[in-house]
Amino acid sequence: MHQTALNSTNTATAAASPQLIQLTIKKPLGLVLSEKKPSGEVFIEEITKGGNAEATGKVQVGDVVAKTSAIVLKSGKDGSMSAGHGDRLYDNWETVEFDCTGQDFNTVLAAIGSNNERWGIKNVTLTLQRE
Repeated sequence: MHQTALNSTNTATAAASPQLIQLTIKKPLGLVLSEKKPSGEVFIEEITKGGNAEATGKVQVGDVVAKTSAIVLKSGKDGSMSAGHGDRLYDNWETVEFDCTGQDFNTVLAAIGSNNERWGIKNVTLTLQRE
């Protein structure tokens, strides 16, 4: 049986928009991530019992990683961008919000992994999408 929800004016309402949850999780995250086929979305397959993600109380299995914090490396004190091919050691970086939409699994994992303790980063900020 197919049902359509009606609002008070008897017009059909659209399906609820996905909920976005932004949170910062201490590393290690305590998450197992996987890729949905065929969409390629990266989602939370498992939450490690007693891990940092579970401690937030905000993460659910099936949540999709919509955005993550990522570190962009720079060279020079002026903050100019550099490809970093050995010309100069990185001595400057910034945290950016990386949109995971349309990105492949390895790219999303690399963005999450760029939040490296070598730069003094001990947390990852995620925006999760929940249906």
